[in-house]
Amino acid sequence: MLKLLLSAPKRSGALLLVLVLIAVAVFAFIERQRAVEASRIAAARSLALHGANLRTLDWSMALTLGAAAVKIHADDETRTAFIDTMIAKGGITVASGNAISAVALSGDGKTALVSTFGGEVELWSLAGRIFESGIVELSTLKGIGGDVRALAMTPDGNTAVTGNGASGDGRTIVWDLIDKDHPRKTAEWTESADFLTSEVQRVALTPDGKLAVVAREGGTISVWDLTKKKHPVRLSTLKIQLGDDGEDSVVSGLAVSANGSTLIVAAKAIAVVWDLTDKAHPVQQGTLRGTGSDVRGVALSADGRTAVTGGLTGSDGLGAVNVWDLTNRSSPLRLAALPGLMSEAYNVALTPDGRRALAGGFGGKTILWNLDDRSHPFELATLKGPTRMVEFVALNADGTRLISSTPTTLYSWNIPEIGKDPLREACAQSLIGEVDKQSWERTSDGEPWPDYLDDHPEFNPCE
Repeated sequence: MLKLLLSAPKRSGALLLVLVLIAVAVFAFIERQRAVEASRIAAARSLALHGANLRTLDWSMALTLGAAAVKIHADDETRTAFIDTMIAKGGITVASGNAISAVALSGDGKTALVSTFGGEVELWSLAGRIFESGIVELSTLKGIGGDVRALAMTPDGNTAVTGNGASGDGRTIVWDLIDKDHPRKTAEWTESADFLTSEVQRVALTPDGKLAVVAREGGTISVWDLTKKKHPVRLSTLKIQLGDDGEDSVVSGLAVSANGSTLIVAAKAIAVVWDLTDKAHPVQQGTLRGTGSDVRGVALSADGRTAVTGGLTGSDGLGAVNVWDLTNRSSPLRLAALPGLMSEAYNVALTPDGRRALAGGFGGKTILWNLDDRSHPFELATLKGPTRMVEFVALNADGTRLISSTPTTLYSWNIPEIGKDPLREACAQSLIGEVDKQSWERTSDGEPWPDYLDDHPEFNPCE
């Protein structure tokens, strides 16, 4: 018994020593893992930064380095840098030479409609993948009869509405685009004898093509039933006076929800929400106001709950592009100013689900944002073309195809899987090479080879 009592402390001491050794080993393992993780993140950030610096000098190498960064450690920083490199090559030129007055894009992103002040409206096929053209002019809409100031197209690309300027007698025309090679006019009208020279400034269509809203010079807005496209029926007319001085204003933005129950009309420093539940008797609701900040464009989600406005940065702190909650149409709530270096936004677009927003403006920038959390939006990509001004933008339904136009040139940007898996898309098109010490030393300007890649002398991001 005495021997057992004397040996007990020895056994306890040995057990304690074993536990201490295990704890030390676990701690050492965790520290090693942390060191490896830190090295991995450092390598990814170094590759991403180096790739960003090479965009204008060696785009292919920049893309490969960006892909390696995402492969090693995919986070918002490396993914954003990689996407920016992917699109840094620029958009594909669709059309140029004429003064563009409006653009529209189908929901699948495969059909674009472009109008000019010269009275031409062209239908284009945009079938290519990223960096592939696939651009084909399908047809020209005949019988416009004057300059075109506004247009809209349904998501299926089968119906369009165009609005003429004063030289075209302010005519509104409905088009059947089912046969893309032979579009045909189904109906046209001028509001009345009093408005023969009153130009159409904006038009909007519901996705089913059954409701059109037409905004004319002088602030006259008319709502049309297009259920019978050969025989449109005017449901109501409303008059707006959005100018602070009480005078009629130029309508700079027009958007309607999918069910046609919510309408937004923008002019000067304000956008007004209308309830069109009873389309024969529209009711004015709340306002999206930005004192000192002209509203140049407005977009609305399909459910009518999310709106985006674009304009000039105001003295009241509103940014150039803002997102609004219209759950209560009588009291719209501004949720956030969209981040990004844009002081003037001339046009905005929004995907039907309200999760992606797009704006173009001064400086030639076109910025795409993620609105999954509308109160905390973040920039997905900045697209920069060879221009100082982007006047019109449009998005397809999932935000992977967009078009932007300068006063004279239309660009198409195809960005498949931008918010999902840009690395897979780049690898699928064989755009990515290997990262090795030799290519690194050739382009790194003396920056040391990342320690993490010592065990990967030839790193292939696509494997």
